[in-house]
Amino acid sequence: MFSTLICKFVNYTIIHNIILPIIIKNVFVLSSIIQFLLLVAGIEQNPGPDQSNKKNLKIVHNNVCSLLPKLDLINNELHDYDIICISESHLDKSITDDQIKLNGFHKPIRLDRNRHGGGVTIYIKNSLHFIIRNDISVSNLELLWVEVRNCSNEKFLVGVLYRPPNSNSNLWDLFSESVDKALDCNLPIFLCGDFNCDMMSNSSNSFKKLLNRLNLENVVWESTNFTTQTGTCIDLCVTNRKNLIKSVTVLTPICSSHSPVSVEISFKTFKQHSFKRQIRDFKRADYEGLKNQLNDTDWDDVVFNSNNINDVYMNFVKTFESTVNRYIPTKTITVRPNDKPFMNNLIRNKIRHRNRIHHKAKTSNNPDHWKKFREIRNEIISLVRKAKDDYKCKLTSQLIDKNIPPGKWWRIAKSVSNFTKNRDSPLFWNMMAKFLFIHWTNQRS
Repeated sequence: MFSTLICKFVNYTIIHNIILPIIIKNVFVLSSIIQFLLLVAGIEQNPGPDQSNKKNLKIVHNNVCSLLPKLDLINNELHDYDIICISESHLDKSITDDQIKLNGFHKPIRLDRNRHGGGVTIYIKNSLHFIIRNDISVSNLELLWVEVRNCSNEKFLVGVLYRPPNSNSNLWDLFSESVDKALDCNLPIFLCGDFNCDMMSNSSNSFKKLLNRLNLENVVWESTNFTTQTGTCIDLCVTNRKNLIKSVTVLTPICSSHSPVSVEISFKTFKQHSFKRQIRDFKRADYEGLKNQLNDTDWDDVVFNSNNINDVYMNFVKTFESTVNRYIPTKTITVRPNDKPFMNNLIRNKIRHRNRIHHKAKTSNNPDHWKKFREIRNEIISLVRKAKDDYKCKLTSQLIDKNIPPGKWWRIAKSVSNFTKNRDSPLFWNMMAKFLFIHWTNQRS
């Protein structure tokens, strides 16, 4: 601790006879030290990364029907997953990787078609290593493969497929060719995507035979694409190692009629979870009472009543902490490391409500329940976008504050622009030019 270092390296006589009397008599200096100690010394320390906290890795797939306008929703609701597979991304070369980057993930791995349809994308957490396996992909098929390696150096293949509806049979031949190459790698395979083949109808019999011939097995057997009248099981996950899959969950739709499908596999990765922390509630602090109490304290009697430097230090800490606890209350907060900075309790409560309504609608298949679900889902979309816009406006107002420290200015500017290490990014410099112009205009005015 800072105080311990001072006590160890500064002569006790100087502290006792010169420094402390000056501090006690000088209210301004004393107040500054109090503010420093209160801000630096927390009630509880953050736990930090727990290297022993390994959990099963989770993969999620979602057909989003255009990625760019729904990036905020994906970032908000799917950021806890380790691998995010996207189908129908609707991207082309005019959309840069910086524009669709997700914080905490490597740059997106893409196989684009155009802005009007198709395309697949994969996001992989920074804690995982990967290589793109173009050698097992085939032309004219929207199937993207990556080889992933976890913290235990275990390897497996992840693929994402988009098969357009009413595709001809030649596409299944291309699919079979690509999967054959993947199987030759002798690695566990987890292939997700929108196959546009309803596994709960007889029309999928030929596809089931193909999976059987390839020694693959589908693990999703409930409706994933919903309308007011019917649901179809077309968002699938097929694998050659079903024993490695611990659970399969069909989630509530978040940005399209397709439900995200989550698969938990028995490959370990590090996880950060929410935790409780006790902090000072400075809004309810009685600063005047604290100042008076510290001024009225007889420090010679309660602190310097021993010739042992360790006892002096402990007396000071005990007296100071008891005084602070009396005039500055504490509160317990929940720290959510994975939450987005614009996330709030209103959005969390709406998400829980949406999930309950979706379960009710899926169970009853009542048109009124589906209507209510779509209304709440659209309301959440609006709330998330508004919350993010408000957060960016708050950051922008700080950027145009001419009194802001340069270090803080750059930290905010980087977070707003999604800047990482690529200073050659046109998006980064466009954002910086915009903010610099606003900052300069504000100073001139």
